[in-house]
Amino acid sequence: MGRQLDRIPVPEKLDEVIGESLRQLRREKRKKRMTAAAGLAAAVSVCMAGYVLGRNAVQYGEEEQQTAAGNIEARTDEPEYLFARGGEEDEIPAEHTDSVYLQESEGITLTVSNVYHNGYTMYMTVLMRSEEPFSDSLSRYREGQGYTAELESRGASELEGENSGIPDPDIMTGRFIDDRTFAGTVCTALPDQENGEIPDQFAYEWNISSISMEEDDGSKVTCRGDWNFQVEVEKNTGRTEVTDINGTNRNGEGIGRVVKTADDIYAEILIPEEARSEDYTVAVCDASGALMNEAGEYYRTENRDISTVYIFLCDREEYEKLKSGYRSGENAAGSGSRIFAEILKEHALYSTELHFRSQYLCVYQMA
Repeated sequence: MGRQLDRIPVPEKLDEVIGESLRQLRREKRKKRMTAAAGLAAAVSVCMAGYVLGRNAVQYGEEEQQTAAGNIEARTDEPEYLFARGGEEDEIPAEHTDSVYLQESEGITLTVSNVYHNGYTMYMTVLMRSEEPFSDSLSRYREGQGYTAELESRGASELEGENSGIPDPDIMTGRFIDDRTFAGTVCTALPDQENGEIPDQFAYEWNISSISMEEDDGSKVTCRGDWNFQVEVEKNTGRTEVTDINGTNRNGEGIGRVVKTADDIYAEILIPEEARSEDYTVAVCDASGALMNEAGEYYRTENRDISTVYIFLCDREEYEKLKSGYRSGENAAGSGSRIFAEILKEHALYSTELHFRSQYLCVYQMA
């Protein structure tokens, strides 16, 4: 397990915390394993929170953070890390094994924590703990690589108005901590409200019916159950940078608002009223011109040079062909020596670029 965790960018102490939690889990009975799972979720949440704060302190120091547009909202508070705490050794209160933030079904315990929104996107951290080891064919966890699980879920909020519906979360991105534990993040775009801004706090009910994971051979392992959460979503705009591009081509196709957080970049698309949004897609490349890792409509900034990011609005069908061809080397002659951003720029319906302060700097940057 040490080798797996070494590849995950978390603090050194997390190895010890998780190791001790897992040893405790193996000693306990089924109910006590659920309590320990909540404790493990707490440990991960707290350590990750400390890591993010520590990294921010080193990266930004006492300086005011600057955005691509020139300024950034001041960080006024931290996300509230919400999790169920374990009970005493001799007694496990019922709310700890079946609470609004911790649910067990069919041998899978899910813990939801760090629930917040920045006015544009809602974020939730999910810890998935299985009583039995995951399939051996899910070998990617041994490499510590990012992983995406598919969700079947439904959500309901108390937001008001015709545009109150939050899209149902359908993916969770993260990493395997060990052969029975997956830690991931769920993010979903918030709809524009008729009365203006998203409220500082709102209730959200989230029901999950299945979690699917793709094996090495392309087949899927699906965990089915009934996990129901009722959570409070608090507003937090820390390290959220918003840049209004609002640029289009002559057909009215382009990029509107770009939102960057500590973990991802989201670009709003602008299209004519008669057009269908599913016919378009946004692609984001880092400073080297390489395509960044996708998580639904979001692009992950982890371990990427974002001193310059290239943003493209593309026809979805053409984009998929270009991406597939580039990865297989089947594009036009000479494309093997070209970077993907150069190819996208030739075919994109609209493109722009932004500049952010970056923790990572790549050796090669696209001219």
